[in-house]
Amino acid sequence: MALLILRTFLSDAHARGLEATGLLNREVTDPLLEERLVRIRAQITCALALRAMLTDLGFRDMPRTIDLRPIVATCVLNGILNRRHASILLQINKEANEAKHVVDFVSRL
Repeated sequence: MALLILRTFLSDAHARGLEATGLLNREVTDPLLEERLVRIRAQITCALALRAMLTDLGFRDMPRTIDLRPIVATCVLNGILNRRHASILLQINKEANEAKHVVDFVSRL
């Protein structure tokens, strides 16, 4: 189980700005932290890989984001991905969003 404090992840400027809140050194735990991070890394990696593929194919008008959903939509619209591929990538997107936003998400391991 990962023991975390916010200060570890902040710049000095942000830490100084939040010093009076009491948040910086509050210990928190998350038994599913590593799974959360794996899901989020998969989402970002998918987005970056698709953007690289679009660039290699000469696309210049692609979404200026690493939000996976619009990138997948661009790929489907242009015949680069089929519905099955898109469905898998959107499931990866959904699982990463759960990892980021749901306190008690269901482990898939």
